[in-house]
Amino acid sequence: MFLGELREKLGELNPRRPVVAYCATGYRSSLAASILEAAGFTAAHVPGGYQAWTAAGLPTVIPPDAGKLASNTNR
Repeated sequence: MFLGELREKLGELNPRRPVVAYCATGYRSSLAASILEAAGFTAAHVPGGYQAWTAAGLPTVIPPDAGKLASNTNR
């Protein structure tokens, strides 16, 4: 979910399951985690974001339908 749509889409998430937010650098994900926690979710974010994760050599997985998601958005 995009940060700008998070509040509107909270109903799509299960509040009984923990949520981890991430973004490129960690700034937006820290905001998302704060919004989620304020709404009663157990939330965390990846400090430093995707850039820090990959720079540390940690594994990544590209979902098989990732191309579909990119082609279905206007962003």
